[in-house]
Amino acid sequence: MNVRTQAALDWTRIVLFAAALLAPAVDALLRPEARRDVELEARSPEPFPALDTSFESLREFPRGVEAWWGDALGLRDVLLHWDSRARVQIFRVAPGEPLLVGRDDWVFPTLLGILDASRGRAQLTRARLEAWRKALESRRAFCAALGAEYRVALAPEKSSIYPERLPDGWGPIGPGVQDQLVAWLGRHSDFRLVDLRPALLAEKARDRAPDFAYYPLGTHWTDRGGYAVHRVLVDALRPRFPLLAPVNEEHLAWELDPAEGDTWAHRLRLSDELHQQARVITAMHRGFEGPVEREGGVTRVRGGLEDAPSLLVFHDSFGERVSKLLALRFARSTFVFAPQFDPERVRAEHPDVVIELFAERRLLLDHPSAIVAGGGDAIAREFEASAELLFALDPLRDPAAVRGVDGTRVSRVDGGFLLEHDAGAAGLVEIDAPEFPSGRTCLARIELESDHADKLDVLYRTQRLPRFHRGQIASATTSAGRQTLYVELDALDLLGPLRLRAGARAGRYVLRSFELRLAAP
Repeated sequence: MNVRTQAALDWTRIVLFAAALLAPAVDALLRPEARRDVELEARSPEPFPALDTSFESLREFPRGVEAWWGDALGLRDVLLHWDSRARVQIFRVAPGEPLLVGRDDWVFPTLLGILDASRGRAQLTRARLEAWRKALESRRAFCAALGAEYRVALAPEKSSIYPERLPDGWGPIGPGVQDQLVAWLGRHSDFRLVDLRPALLAEKARDRAPDFAYYPLGTHWTDRGGYAVHRVLVDALRPRFPLLAPVNEEHLAWELDPAEGDTWAHRLRLSDELHQQARVITAMHRGFEGPVEREGGVTRVRGGLEDAPSLLVFHDSFGERVSKLLALRFARSTFVFAPQFDPERVRAEHPDVVIELFAERRLLLDHPSAIVAGGGDAIAREFEASAELLFALDPLRDPAAVRGVDGTRVSRVDGGFLLEHDAGAAGLVEIDAPEFPSGRTCLARIELESDHADKLDVLYRTQRLPRFHRGQIASATTSAGRQTLYVELDALDLLGPLRLRAGARAGRYVLRSFELRLAAP
């Protein structure tokens, strides 16, 4: 190679190296809006840190600049896009997201125990199964006392209906949590869930790409799946309401949705590469009577059938594609987007039918509580029968045993602790607890005074999951006034301390006593 050629190559390397160094800065100047790419990560861009003369500000300033530059870096979105494309399309993994990439580019979320619940990796304890049995039976009895029919349906996760689309090695390994509860109820109760799986599997058999019963790139069922579910729910109510009938499919207008629908493609930064379509309902043979009222997660609809029953539905995100169809078959319907059964809402609405519709992962994540009536429930009887005292809170002897968390204010009052928090705050306090024996569950008795009805939560940690988590909560419904509540902490590997939320709403709560006893082995 002659000298001139070598010099040309050297200058080419220098220019390319300089261009690579300058490209991010130039891009940041030309495309400042690209910083909003971080919103795909469900957060806002880091601001440039403030600097003052305090030691804390000086110490944190370099870290703040680094965080700001990490979001402000030019070409960040381009680099992350190509990184994601390589990981997904070559290595079949999702970069930094709680997702699995399965066969034919189907995406399966893994957050909140979705796969653990559906594929049999998670096992419900006997105590958790009993808690669900007690809760479901008590809710049925509560609704029956008000003249309402009560039904519960679990929305199967996508992996329960399409296990063949999962990556190799991620198929079912045992009964899922829904099967575990169904088996337990079959042995110990006359309560039966409304099983949606046969109808969804039948709907799956009608799949013709690109139209599926669940969104390939999402979490939920499509309108086709929602239609199949509404038929099952209506049919489950016909023994009591024989005139009820599902919406005739011929009375619905269906089209392939030009929008992507429920998809994780944008979170993967692959909206240009991963696409899906699904048939959606674009029109119904008639509308609702009057406006659809929406306020704070509650939707009210008048269906126009005056002789039909009234409906109240507690649901999660799976209920949204079912509600528009159910609303057509009832005189009036109220849909509550809420994770918990609310007795006060049932009393206020006084419906003919109450339905709970939620994802099957809720069996794993939530600890349901039976509706307590004057402390006369089974947990109360078991607590009073136990002589193995673990802990008893004494406000006079242990003034520091209850501590506020995240802004909750704790003060001593006559014979208890006054708990106060602002609107929107978590309302948690931490309570010292003794060492828990392994292999035993615990029962708690709480004496509480409240100025309104709400829900009490006791949060706990376990050796398996040594942090506070939404799946490790025991709850009870509260009322205004002074009351005694009982809950069961159903884990066999409990860790202290405990946390307590006397109520979600801002208000006045007085914790009079808190006592723990061991449940019978």
